[in-house]
Amino acid sequence: MRKKLLGIIMLCACLAGILYLNTGSRVISIPDEKKEGSVMVNVYFNDEYIIKSVDLEEYLIGVVASEMPPLFEPEALRAQAVAARTYIIKKMITGGSEQDMGAAVCNDPAHCKGYIDDERAKMLYGEKWEDEYRGRIKTAVDSTRAEIMTYEDEPITATFFAMSGGRTENSADVWGQDLPYLHSVDSAVDAEAPGFETSVEVSLGEFKDKILKFDPDADFNKSAFENIERSGGGAVLCVTCFGVRIKGTQMRSIFSLRSANFEMSRSEDSVTFTVRGYGHGVGMSQWGANLLAKQGMNYVEILKTYYEGIEISNYTKTQEKINS
Repeated sequence: MRKKLLGIIMLCACLAGILYLNTGSRVISIPDEKKEGSVMVNVYFNDEYIIKSVDLEEYLIGVVASEMPPLFEPEALRAQAVAARTYIIKKMITGGSEQDMGAAVCNDPAHCKGYIDDERAKMLYGEKWEDEYRGRIKTAVDSTRAEIMTYEDEPITATFFAMSGGRTENSADVWGQDLPYLHSVDSAVDAEAPGFETSVEVSLGEFKDKILKFDPDADFNKSAFENIERSGGGAVLCVTCFGVRIKGTQMRSIFSLRSANFEMSRSEDSVTFTVRGYGHGVGMSQWGANLLAKQGMNYVEILKTYYEGIEISNYTKTQEKINS
């Protein structure tokens, strides 16, 4: 009954131009003030409970600043700008959960793409933000203005992550959807990235407790690790642990691992995970992009390394779809 009542309240609020969240917080929708020659995107700023219509290219400066270190190579920053722009354009066309509130994307990095405004960037980087960092990112955005990745003339789902375990992952292995431009590709260069391999050790007692919490039917008389299945990118798809079948992504969540690409070893009183890479592994490796840029690749070459079969297009070709 309570959920039904909240749904009615939200519907009425939407019709009135004001949205109330389950928390009771007020979300104000700022009217679209479209600038001539620009694409405007409705963004839900979840930290402010507000929807703003913003210039896409200006918004991208804050997105790239949030998603990639500003001291990365210029070509890596350009690749990031195109990937982030493509992701947003795709969401503007296909929609998402934010569409229920009248927004295409949000600024929650766990859900869409991160974003940092000038004020917070100054707090984070100090004078270097104004003196250098903002200019580097703005150059990356401006020099790739309106460029997006397409596959068969459609904007792609341009996912990216921090670093791979040596190869990227197939989208089908991670999310169950086989996208031809998100297949596993070589990214051995990631081995040179800081934090490529990390280790997590837990006591055997804590390990058993967490497995038991995941599945009360765990049998500690059975083997701790067996029947390990791996993806083409090296991530653990499934492992049988004390008789319980667990997905690699679930193990990653249970033990707060940086990725699902891990090895497991057991001693008398502890379990150790040796983890490679950081993130879900699908699409562009950001550290890989930076290291490939250092080797001399330009941003188009980097993007075509990680997204197979794509072309670089201008989003004006999809203007009708964006506006619909």
